[in-house]
Amino acid sequence: MLEPETVAEVYPPSEREPYSASRIERYVECGFKFYAEKVLGIEDPDDVEVVPTPLETGSYVHDVLERFFADLQDETEDGVDLTDFNRDDLATHLREIAVDELRDADFEYDGLFYERWKAELFAGLGDGVSAPYEAGSKPHDAPEQGLFATFLDNELSRNGAGRPHLFEAPFGEGLPDSDAGPFTVERPDGSTVSIRGYIDRVDVSRDGEQPTLTLYDYKTGRAPYMTKTTGGTKFQLPIYLLAAAEVVDGDPFAEGSLSATYYQVRPPNDLKVPRGVESKFDSEVELRRFLNDVVPEWLGQIDEAIANGRFHTTLLSARGANCRYCDYSRACDVRHHRKREFVDKVHEDDTAYVPLRVRDDEDIEAVMSDD
Repeated sequence: MLEPETVAEVYPPSEREPYSASRIERYVECGFKFYAEKVLGIEDPDDVEVVPTPLETGSYVHDVLERFFADLQDETEDGVDLTDFNRDDLATHLREIAVDELRDADFEYDGLFYERWKAELFAGLGDGVSAPYEAGSKPHDAPEQGLFATFLDNELSRNGAGRPHLFEAPFGEGLPDSDAGPFTVERPDGSTVSIRGYIDRVDVSRDGEQPTLTLYDYKTGRAPYMTKTTGGTKFQLPIYLLAAAEVVDGDPFAEGSLSATYYQVRPPNDLKVPRGVESKFDSEVELRRFLNDVVPEWLGQIDEAIANGRFHTTLLSARGANCRYCDYSRACDVRHHRKREFVDKVHEDDTAYVPLRVRDDEDIEAVMSDD
C-alpha cells in the first residue's frame, strides 16, 4: 500500500491514463503484479522461446484477420459478405496475407517446433508456392486443417450473422496511427475515467426491424466465462460496447440491439463464439443500465484504488489470477489459504476495489436493483 502523495509522484495520472482494458484487467487480477510491472517497471525475465509467445501469436493473428476483412471491404465499400467470393480465392487471399504478415512480424524463429507452429495456423490453406514451410510442405504430423482454414470455413457457414464492418477500430487518444479524440467513461457522480483501445471487429445486421450491433474480441487463448464480465473482473466487452458509440456511424448504437462476445481462435483449430454478455441480462434496458451505471462506477473505483496506492495481492483464486505462471511470484506474499479473511479485510477499505465475483453478500442482480 502506498500513500496517495507517493502514487502522484511515481505514477501520476498523466502516465496511467488513458487506461486500456488489458491494464484495467491486470490490476483487477492482481494489484501487486500491476504495481511491479506498471509502477516499478520491473520487466519480465527473458525466457528462451522456440516458438512465438502467446502475446506474439495473438498479435500476429489479430493483424492477419484485420487485413483479411479490410482488404475485402476495400472492394465492396460496405460490410463484407464472404458468400460473394469463391472459397478457393478467399483461401488464397488469406494465405497470402498471413505469409506477408509473418514476413513483417516482430519475431524470428526457426527449427522444427516453429514449423509445427506455422502448420497449426496454415494447414488446409493450400501448399502452393506461397506456403511458409521451410521444407516446402507442412510437417508430417501437422493437423489436416489449421486455424486460418478453420476460421474461413466458420465464417462462410455463419448464415444469418451480421456483416463485418469495422476492424481494429480505434477509440481514445494517443494510439499509434490514429487521430481518434479522447474517450471518457462518466461515473454516476460526474467524474470520468479516460480509456483507449481498439475494437477487434464490429458486425452489423439489418435483417430485422432494428439493426443489431455485434462486437467481437478475438482470443487466441481460452475465452473467459461471461460471469467474469458481470462479476467485475473482465472489462474488455463492456468497454467495447461503451466505445461503440464513438466508432460506429449512424443509428445502430442508439437504436439497435447490442451484443458483444469473445471469438475464440485458438490454434490449431479450436474456434468458439459463446453467447454474448447480453445473454446475462433480461432485456436491452438492463444491459444498457449495466453499461451506463454499473461499469462506469467499477472503472471509477479501480482508478481511485490505484490513485490511493491499493496494490494488494490478488483477491482471486490462484487459478483465476494465474499465480502459477506469475513472473513476480518469488516476491509475492499472497496467502490463498487465508483468502476469505483477506477479502473481508480489503472489503472494509473504502478506497479499495473488491470485484463482485469474490464477494459473498452480493451478486449482479443485487447491484442492478440497488437504487
